[in-house]
Amino acid sequence: MSTVVLTQAGELDIATIPALMDRLEPHRQPGALVVLDLREVVFMDCYSLSHILGANADSATEGWTLSIRVAAPPVVRLLELTGAAKLLPLELPAAA
Repeated sequence: MSTVVLTQAGELDIATIPALMDRLEPHRQPGALVVLDLREVVFMDCYSLSHILGANADSATEGWTLSIRVAAPPVVRLLELTGAAKLLPLELPAAA
């Protein structure tokens, strides 16, 4: 299984999610493990979240694996409030 880590920092919103999805596209191959490292993302909007949820759904039907690393409290809170934390394969920071 090939593994690729795509790192994003700053804000993930309507202006920046297209570039992340473009970077993800060539790695959507059967057997691949794609890690979205969003630990340096300090803001994420619902538009971006919908694209990530879509990529997760696609991974299940296309035969590749998605893993998402998050750390910033506002991002974790968005995932929890929307219920996405239960749907996405998240890697959360260890509790202190």
